[in-house]
Amino acid sequence: MPVFWLRVWAGTIDVVLEASGALVLTVVVDFFLRRFGRLLGFSAWDSKFATGMSYILLLAVGSCCTVRCREFFLARDGGQAAAGSASGPRRRWKDSFGQATSGTL
Repeated sequence: MPVFWLRVWAGTIDVVLEASGALVLTVVVDFFLRRFGRLLGFSAWDSKFATGMSYILLLAVGSCCTVRCREFFLARDGGQAAAGSASGPRRRWKDSFGQATSGTL
């Protein structure tokens, strides 16, 4: 399987995990606000708005954490990517789209 398709699958799995994790945490926030929102002064509409905003916030934070973790592991491994790392260290973030998708990095 070419490196490009491994990266596509890895990216797809990342997106699904991030969205699922944010959705689960948003359900927890929604349950909390339904249960205790009135005690805190939230109306039903405010609770729904806060739940939607929490999903966006959790998704953004999860994406940022994923990028930071990937950078950490790349730095720890000497700059080698997980898929197709036999070619040695690489310049991160400076490859063009054609280089990144050709599998010749």
